[in-house]
This record gives sequence, structure tokens and C-alpha cells, in this order.
Amino acid sequence: MRAPDSREAISKTLSERGLSPLHRRGQNFLVRPGVLDRAVEAAEVVAGDVVLEVGPGCGGLTERLLLAGARVIAVEIDVGLADVVAEFLGAESRLSLLRTDVMEKKSALSAEVDAALEGVPRWKVCSNLPYQVSSPFLSACALHPRPPERLVVTLQNEVGRVLRAGPGDADYSPLSFLARLAWGVTRVESVPAAAFWPRPQVDSAVMRLDRAPSRTVPLGETVAFARRLFQGRRKALRNTVAKALSPVGEGDFSPVDVDGLLDRAGLSADDRIDAAAPEAIERLYGLAVGRG
Repeated sequence: MRAPDSREAISKTLSERGLSPLHRRGQNFLVRPGVLDRAVEAAEVVAGDVVLEVGPGCGGLTERLLLAGARVIAVEIDVGLADVVAEFLGAESRLSLLRTDVMEKKSALSAEVDAALEGVPRWKVCSNLPYQVSSPFLSACALHPRPPERLVVTLQNEVGRVLRAGPGDADYSPLSFLARLAWGVTRVESVPAAAFWPRPQVDSAVMRLDRAPSRTVPLGETVAFARRLFQGRRKALRNTVAKALSPVGEGDFSPVDVDGLLDRAGLSADDRIDAAAPEAIERLYGLAVGRG
């Protein structure tokens, strides 16, 4: 039985089961099958891959991942939609359907998801992400002890711009900082609002994120340091570095010490976090904690 993947088929499937899209859960179904096909192609899914999918909806993308030979861990918090996926695809032995929230306290993947990934050395993400979970989910993946080797995700255009933003850009943010150290980011294609049902107010994009080599300094530590610097993003680094280092017991720096650290990291004391290269901030933190 083929999982519904068109507007007519999804609408009919939900209506027959007394279901309807829930705005509060960001349920906008991607109803252009070609976009689903190209997402699987961009993820380069091959037989034996383990793929995490968040919010499978009615299973259109899930089915394509299974047909590509993947073992799919599909995470659906909506009981009704989880039942739909189980109805159409539950007989597939390579499908693990988790009826839970993918996130735990908006900062890490849930215990159920981690348990499903236990013992999996390599995994990917391929998902039409619910809008409200996009940023925290991406951060959790990047900072996971065993991060995915590739993510292909459909998300809001705005988030796509943030992922590609560099220092000095209007969209540059802590997520941009994280993205530049964690991944190589590629825009696969634009997806208009009309490609979804119900139609959202914004356009979307399919993004591919390829894991970067491991960092010399633990990524989580560097990102936490950068987030503290972003709290004073309009201030010169000379005035924010010492305070940002204090939570790790490295805050007893005089202004002269700070200027010296900045110089060694290739930064000016007058630079701001939103104009500084992430690699330079990483060097700065490494020098401050004795890892540079």
C-alpha cells in the first residue's frame, strides 16, 4: 500500500480518519513528490544507511527512504499521524516508528531517539522539519556525541539564510556560527509555499549539511563560549571576552591579557562577535583554556 504524498491523497487520508493538520505542531505537508525524490537523492541514501526522519507526516518521504534501502527511524509526536504511518508502512521491518518528541528540553535529542541510535556508528538525517523545531534540532544534531554525517532537511527560507550567513551578514546568529564550524552547507533547491498543504505563509528550502572534520577544541565548548559573546554582540570583544570565559573558570583576565589573546587569535580588540570569523573565535577560546 503506497503512502499518500499528494494534496488530494493526504487530505483524503486524514479526513477518513477524523484528522486534520495542526498548526500548533507546524503540520504543513509537502505535497510535491518530486521534492521528496530529490531530497533522498541529495542525501545519497544507499542500502544499509540509518536515517533519522522527524515528523514523517503520512509517510511519503519515509517510503522513499525505505525504497532506497535505508533503515529509517521515524519520530512522530502526533498520535494520529503515527497511526497513519504505521497503517501504510508498519509492515516494513526496516522502519522504527517512535511516538515521541524528538527533542528533550529544546537542547538535546530525546532519550528515545538516542536509544534508537545506540550502537549506530554512522547515520543521516532526511526530513521535512516542522518549523518550530528546526533550529534546536539542528543544534542538537551538531553537538551530538556522534553527529550525523549528513543532513538533508526542508525548512523555512529564513533558517536556510541563517545557516549560510557569514560574519557581518544581517542574518548572522549563533546558529550561523555553529553551522560554519559543524558543516559544509549547500542549498539544494527552493520550495515555494504552494508546495505545502496547508499552505504556510513563507517559502522553504531544501538544505544539505555535510559534517565537517572534528575540531581541535570540542565544538560544544566553543559554541557555548560564542553564545555568551553573542549576548553582547554590539560590544567590542575587548569588553566581552573575560565575562564569557568566567563560566569555565577562565575569567581572571586583565584588559592587557584579553588584548594579547585577541591578537594571538588574529582578532582586533575592537572586533565584535558578529563580524569575527568563527575559526578565529575557536582559536581564541582554545588559547584561553590552554588548548591553542
